[in-house]
Amino acid sequence: MAIQRKRRRAKNLFFELIEGDIQTIHRSGRFRETISITSALRLIGISKRLLGPGVFIGGWKCCPLQLTKLSTFAPQVCVRFNNELSWTMFGLGEDVRVNGRTLPEVGWELEVGDEIQIESYQLRVVEKPTTSVRPEMIAEVGTVEDFDGATVNIDDLMSQVQNAPQNIEDDPLAETDFDLKLS
Repeated sequence: MAIQRKRRRAKNLFFELIEGDIQTIHRSGRFRETISITSALRLIGISKRLLGPGVFIGGWKCCPLQLTKLSTFAPQVCVRFNNELSWTMFGLGEDVRVNGRTLPEVGWELEVGDEIQIESYQLRVVEKPTTSVRPEMIAEVGTVEDFDGATVNIDDLMSQVQNAPQNIEDDPLAETDFDLKLS
């Protein structure tokens, strides 16, 4: 009888930077050992808006995170925040590797401990960050550019997430399957 490994599914996923220059994230140039999913995507040049209800500047709550391929040549990263599904394209082809292997065609739900290699950046999925975002860092950023070119004020964003679900059990769509299709 085969023993099945229990998946350790994180309620709040973070990317921990293992290798790569992180100073481009904050204009202050401060080094942080742990970065959010949004910052990790911005670090590698992805400009699609990923901030929305349920995302906290200090806590970066988001779940689940999936890496999948919607086509044979374009790895996608799918991130669902609360009831909204956002997706964007890495555009790096076979340069995206999970745990040393190329991204599987059928997709991959990230677990705590998984390691992702994106070009020269190596990230590890962790459940709790080892460092936190200090308020002065948020103030330095000020606004976040979304995919339409508009800007979102940090204070306005923070006021929108006060009543967001605190964990996956509070999210009515937490276990809903989404089908993404390219138009």
